[in-house]
Order: sequence, then structure tokens, then C-alpha cells
Amino acid sequence: MTVAVKDRRVIWEIVSAAGLLAFAAACAWPSLVADWEFDDPQHILNNPAVHLSRLTWTALKTATGGPLRNRPLSYLSFALDYYRGGSDPHPYHVTNLVLHLICALLCWRLLLRLFRDPRLPHPPAPRSPSARP
Repeated sequence: MTVAVKDRRVIWEIVSAAGLLAFAAACAWPSLVADWEFDDPQHILNNPAVHLSRLTWTALKTATGGPLRNRPLSYLSFALDYYRGGSDPHPYHVTNLVLHLICALLCWRLLLRLFRDPRLPHPPAPRSPSARP
């Protein structure tokens, strides 16, 4: 019984996505036990705007305006992580790992779609050994 070409492609995509995620997670895994780094104290520990004690619309809106007002999603993420874990860096690192895994998967999918574009030249299909010229 042979597997159809489309089924093999789907299997390859799933296996390669799992491999990509495993590789990326293995690379970033040591960061899960790291302490605060670089500008973390400025943007998280010393920024009372992200120190949520309750989840309300007003508190979330206030949290998006940190020292750099051009990073509202980052500050919202910091506020939700602070609500989850306080000043413990572990929840922040888990969020960072998850976001990087999602981005790696989205980039991988983009590359797959890009290289399947029919406007790109494709190499000729390999000939079977039984085919005669």
C-alpha cells in the first residue's frame, strides 16, 4: 500500500513542524531558569503601571503605557505576566518562549507557502529507475 503524494507532504509538514518546535524549544529552554536581564528591571520591576492586582479594563489600559509608549503589546504582556507571577521571572520567560515558538512556526509556514508559489521555478521531478528515456 502506498501513501499518496499529498498525504506524504502533510506527514512531512507535521513532522518537520514538530522538529522545528522541538529544536527551538531546546535552544530556548535554558532561559526558563534565567534571572532578570538587561532592561527588564526598568520595564517590569520598576514600572508600577504593569503591576496588576486585578484584571479590569482600566488596569489593562493603564498597563499599555510604560516608559516606551510605542510598545503597548509588550507592556500588556508584562502586566498579564505580573498578574500571573508577580516579580518571579519564570512566567515572563515562559511567555517569551511560547511567543518565539509561535513566530518560528509562522515563519516556517510562510516559507512553505512562498516556495510553493507556482511562479517560482521548480526542479524537474526525479525519474523512476524503470522509466525509459
